[in-house]
Amino acid sequence: MARGKAPGKARLTMAKAAPAAEVSKLRRQLAAKERELAKIGHELTKKDRDLAESLDQQTASAEILRAIASAPGEAESVLQTIAQSAQRLFSAVHATITRIEGGHFRAVASAGHDTQTTVLGFAQRLVDRGSVAGRAAIDKCVVEVEELRQASDEFPTAPGHTLGTVLAAPLLREGETIGTISVGRIEVQGFSDDQIQLLRAFADQAVIAIENARLLSELRESLDRQTATSEVLGVISSSPGELMPAFEAILDNALRISGSQFGMLAVREGQGFRGAATRGVGPRFAETLSRFHEPAPGTTLDTVQRTRQTVQIVDCAAEPSYDAVRALNPDYAVVRTHLCVPMLRESELVGAILIYRDQVLPFTDKQIALVKNFATQAVIAIENARLLSELRESLERQTATSEVLGVISSSPGDLQPVFDSMLANATRLCEADRGSLFRRDGSRLVRAAYRDLPSDLVELRSREDLIIELDGGRAPDRMMREKATVHISDYQTDEWYKHQHGHAHVVTLGGARTGLWVPMLKDGEVVGAFSLLRAQPRPFGDKQIALVENFAAQAVIAIENARLLSELRESLDRQTATADILRTIASTPDNSTRALDTIAETAARIFAASSAYIRRLDGATLRVVSSAGKVGRAMGNHMPDIRIQDSTRPAQAIIEKRQIAVDDVKADTVVSVQGRLVQ
Repeated sequence: MARGKAPGKARLTMAKAAPAAEVSKLRRQLAAKERELAKIGHELTKKDRDLAESLDQQTASAEILRAIASAPGEAESVLQTIAQSAQRLFSAVHATITRIEGGHFRAVASAGHDTQTTVLGFAQRLVDRGSVAGRAAIDKCVVEVEELRQASDEFPTAPGHTLGTVLAAPLLREGETIGTISVGRIEVQGFSDDQIQLLRAFADQAVIAIENARLLSELRESLDRQTATSEVLGVISSSPGELMPAFEAILDNALRISGSQFGMLAVREGQGFRGAATRGVGPRFAETLSRFHEPAPGTTLDTVQRTRQTVQIVDCAAEPSYDAVRALNPDYAVVRTHLCVPMLRESELVGAILIYRDQVLPFTDKQIALVKNFATQAVIAIENARLLSELRESLERQTATSEVLGVISSSPGDLQPVFDSMLANATRLCEADRGSLFRRDGSRLVRAAYRDLPSDLVELRSREDLIIELDGGRAPDRMMREKATVHISDYQTDEWYKHQHGHAHVVTLGGARTGLWVPMLKDGEVVGAFSLLRAQPRPFGDKQIALVENFAAQAVIAIENARLLSELRESLDRQTATADILRTIASTPDNSTRALDTIAETAARIFAASSAYIRRLDGATLRVVSSAGKVGRAMGNHMPDIRIQDSTRPAQAIIEKRQIAVDDVKADTVVSVQGRLVQ
């Protein structure tokens, strides 16, 4: 029996031991799960931290980009935003951005503790390998020093040796270092790869901000220069025969753009010069400059006269040659920096622009180039005046032949009969079915005459002028671009017309298959064109094309003759009016009223004006002393007086001493006072 119970006991023991082993196994599995969960939790924490850092970085980048977009011309505020973001995201004690100027650092933005000390540490610091920022600038790469306090021998000029770890990156523009961005920590703690990449991104954003500000500044300067140039050219074109307004505009803009206080535009007379326009100088100095004088030896004007080259004196007080000039005119003692630019016409010296500053401040290359451009414009003004003088002499000679021209032609100024006759003959002799003659008006060809065009095409063209597209493939576009005859043998097979809507105009409405476009050329420019069309695909012959080209040349002559005759008539009208006025003045020397009435009546007639008034300045009041024209005669005695201090065009003309033109009197708020015209 004992042996029989033993197996049962063993089985019972084994049955009791099985749960303990299972528990141990479960405990091991549970521990593994806990470790796995802990790992997952650690990874989640790391991901949360990375996500927070990434979000922080993206927020900072967004703020920087927003600052760049909102203030493209203000680099300082953007750089300060970048410095603050870097200091915060890197948990740094400071973040500093520098610019490199003349081989030295200049701190332009800083954030963190004791920023003033950090900025002073960079003040006038040489860009060398003795600092972390200097090494980053020279090597053009990111530099990290984990223990700056222990690297004082390697970085003896590094600002802030109390720092632990320092990271610096260069600001690179087109491969050249223009500055640096650096961050520092008190504790010794290296920067991660992500942080290094972020600092590079901040450096790139800083370069973008600096470059945007530079480009915007250059754009503003360019616009300012273009505005000044446009203003000068406008003055030259509005008064081609009057040099003084052009000289004054040139000098005013040269002084303003170059940031100078006073100057002179001198014209050459023989071996000397005369000040034609002066600005900002004292009365005695201006009177001296306005007189003809030979330049003193060694002065800029003397050097320009000998060399025909631009001359700049950085400090006149240090030049012995100017002692004699100052002795003759004490006012010249205020001159420090001086620039003299020659006015040259085909190497001939015709004058000079002289710019002065009352402090030692050299002119930049851009400023010198600008004054040179103004000198060129002054030469243009002088040349225009010379050409206009010659033109006036030519008009006087043409006046002598005006009676002959009147006998030769009964309607020399009426181009329409000439155009109609030319087009009719061209259409008939070239066996064309359709014909048009165009005049050029800017970027359009406007039909001046047509022959046998279908009514639908005439109506279409009356609503829609032919627009010139110099890069287009149509016949008129090619003619304008090449300034030569264009012959289309068959519109339906022409590669351009097969795929264009314009094909319907000439083929469907115009019934055209063959086309000929001949330009009317004057001085190498297209002023009009002949267009001939055939309903059948039958090319024009060489003789026919030559005939139309001859008609085109004759049309240009007719246009030019009409223009000259129109100018001649205007000149005669002006001369007659002037003679009438002079005759009235001579016949009644003691009667100014009659002379003024004659002037007013002549002005009303020549300008086809309904009213003309002459006002006389009496103290501070403008009073009507003469009136003419239908409205002028009716309103003359009722016109109110105008005070100089009133905001009116006549008062403005008196104050500014210039002519004022108003295109639309009713729309001009200065002209209209209380709903009533005052001029």
